[in-house]
Amino acid sequence: MDTQERRKPIELLVAAIVVTLLMTLPATGHATFADEARADADWILQAQLPDGAIANQLDQAQIWPYLSNFAAVGLSRASQITGDARYSDGAWRWLSWYQVHQDPRGFVTDYTVAAGLPASTGDMDSTDAYAGTFLIAANAAWQATGDLARLRALEPGIVAAVAAIGATQRSDGLTWAKPTVHVKYLMDQAEAFAGLRSAAMLAGTLANPALRKRASAAARRLRAGVRRLWNPRNGAYD
Repeated sequence: MDTQERRKPIELLVAAIVVTLLMTLPATGHATFADEARADADWILQAQLPDGAIANQLDQAQIWPYLSNFAAVGLSRASQITGDARYSDGAWRWLSWYQVHQDPRGFVTDYTVAAGLPASTGDMDSTDAYAGTFLIAANAAWQATGDLARLRALEPGIVAAVAAIGATQRSDGLTWAKPTVHVKYLMDQAEAFAGLRSAAMLAGTLANPALRKRASAAARRLRAGVRRLWNPRNGAYD
């Protein structure tokens, strides 16, 4: 998760965020907002491969799951705004792809695509943020559709994503970016925390008390870890 990685093109992420932000706009001119949401969501669907993977560009040459998770959030929000089920279906299809590509630790790598076939790069930008944003996207799809059958099918992936966050959570409650990168980014802490909270809520729906307990406990430790960084003398986080 070096500086170069953090400066990757983020067109897909921006499109997803625009769709999400539209949810907070006032009702005036709602048809216009819906049209804009539809345009952004259609753009994301054009980047989606037949197997459900969401590429980071329309050339469908690379898959960065971190950005794809945000794109899935945008698709779910767009479905709520427009009433078009194609968008939430695209989100669920991405989530299924992510679950299928989790390794035994719950990690998912980046992929390149050649002739329509994805190949793992063997690495990822992070493990904590990938898992956290996946859980956020899973909760967004559930909130948009209430599709319990699809949520139940995704349960193993949700459990694995919580484990992925726990794999690098340290005694101070914070997470390393990944097992080989011993850096604790505040942005990743926020995404992991939101993902754990999402997992705890989904666990309630899934009637999985063990998952709910694990996710909630990890979220509490993470939150406490961030709070300990506050420096009242400087009025900022150390």
